[in-house]
Amino acid sequence: LKDAASTAIYGSQGANGVIVVTTKRAKSGQMTVDFSSRAGVNQLTNGNLEMMDGAELYDYFSSFANANTISFPRWKPELRNSDFDWWNLATKTGFNQNHNISLQGGTEKLQSFLSVGYYDESGAIKGYDYERYNFRLNTAYTPFQWLTVRPSIVGSRRSVSDQQYSVTSIYSNLPWDSAFDGDGNLVPHRSPLWVNSASTNYLYDLQWNKGSNVNYEFMGNLDFDVKITKNLTFASVNNYRYNSYAAAGYTDPRSNGGLSVNGRVTDYRSEYTRRYTNQILRYTNNWGKHNLNALAGYEFNDFSSKTLDAYGTGIVPGFEVLDVTAKPERTRGGISQWAVQSMLFNSNYDYDGKYLAQVSLRRDGASNFGKKYGNFFSVSGGWNISREEWFNSKYIDMLKLRAAYGSVGNRPASLYPQFDLYAVNPAAGYNGIPGLLISQIGNPNLTWEETYTSGLGLDVNAFNNRARLTVDYYIKKTDNILYNVPISGLTGITSITQNIGKMSNKGIEVALGGDIFRTKDFTWSLDVNLGHNKNKLTDIYKTRNADGTYTAKPLIVGDGAGIAGSAN
Repeated sequence: LKDAASTAIYGSQGANGVIVVTTKRAKSGQMTVDFSSRAGVNQLTNGNLEMMDGAELYDYFSSFANANTISFPRWKPELRNSDFDWWNLATKTGFNQNHNISLQGGTEKLQSFLSVGYYDESGAIKGYDYERYNFRLNTAYTPFQWLTVRPSIVGSRRSVSDQQYSVTSIYSNLPWDSAFDGDGNLVPHRSPLWVNSASTNYLYDLQWNKGSNVNYEFMGNLDFDVKITKNLTFASVNNYRYNSYAAAGYTDPRSNGGLSVNGRVTDYRSEYTRRYTNQILRYTNNWGKHNLNALAGYEFNDFSSKTLDAYGTGIVPGFEVLDVTAKPERTRGGISQWAVQSMLFNSNYDYDGKYLAQVSLRRDGASNFGKKYGNFFSVSGGWNISREEWFNSKYIDMLKLRAAYGSVGNRPASLYPQFDLYAVNPAAGYNGIPGLLISQIGNPNLTWEETYTSGLGLDVNAFNNRARLTVDYYIKKTDNILYNVPISGLTGITSITQNIGKMSNKGIEVALGGDIFRTKDFTWSLDVNLGHNKNKLTDIYKTRNADGTYTAKPLIVGDGAGIAGSAN
């Protein structure tokens, strides 16, 4: 959904368009069971890159004009017979399997849909594996004719095994150097036995290093519909989402990454919760050729997250916990929260399907503004010419004209741009006590970025609806653009979030489609989309001069040129 009439009801969440997704729902009837199973293999490919073997590499170097000046000790013809395949050692034939089972069925009063899935992939690179479990339960229960309850729950567990070693040496290691010594033992990094004694042995790291992450995600819904009267209904959508992520890493002191710091242990954890509720009161009525659909609603959405990030160095081989590190390098964490609430109204009216009108109003409030609330709207109309009595065409099945005008708001990406923020920094402290450093200059006057969209549209279906044409022309004007404006870095802060200017966006979009071949059981269609738009920055932030005029300032530090000139 992109036009003003469709997106205005979604407020700031529809600033860049809306995608509506509907998941599988239960159906009444006899219980049915569906099962699917897939398996496959995967391999890492070199593409057009072919690695040299020992003889090819020796001949390549020997072809140089100064080959007789090569002085390293092992430079001798016997190298042509040394051919170790580092690529083959690091890769393998991976295997993946995917199994899903679903059950659905029920009665007129109770319908259920349950699906369970399992996916496992053994990677084509040694030491990399992925596994996923997932389930979904959707239920619809109608205990009374006036009440329908739809609870649902979705969950998943995803895990990754990554043994923390670099495989770039499969390209750079020489085929003359083997990962194993004469007794079959792994050669350590930078072995003096190698021609290139600066190389690393990734198999050496593979036996020691460990890394993994696990992600749990659960989402629960409790939705219900209440039929209050023939024309009045109430719908409630309530959602709770929880996500937990944990990643741990162990870099052995004997590994390439652990040599310089005598080993490393890392631990990262995060969790977040998100709550959403949407309450809609809907009124519908039809009298004669008049059709009316109106709704009023309330919406609330909040988010809370917590993170912990720590690592330490200096460990005894085999000890994989932070407690035993000799040097705690970093211990940090954070808590983030935001909330948005909205009140909304929408009304649709049509007369005999010919004349269409829509009005939407919305008031959004967001926690990451100094001026928290913004008001947004849309009005639209349509004329279905093909339903007029005088319209008679054996080729055109539907002809409709549309027009819309409306506004939506946009929020900043940062959570607290209206506040001055401080960071705790041990380097800024005294006598071992951490101090505070300013990390952000707040803007208490920050307000909503607003985009006003005007649009004209044409819809045509022809030749028994086998050909379709949609044309949309739009003009978007954005005011109070949110931007991180550069400032002097003397305070240690280089930018501040401000509402700084205006922008226009004009364009046209054309969608042309048709059914090339259509029968009762088969349809082959072709769709083509064309678009052209032009963006223009029409105003930018200014500073006031002594004579009362304003001069536009550059957005880029060091760019002395004015962008919008000067204005009174």
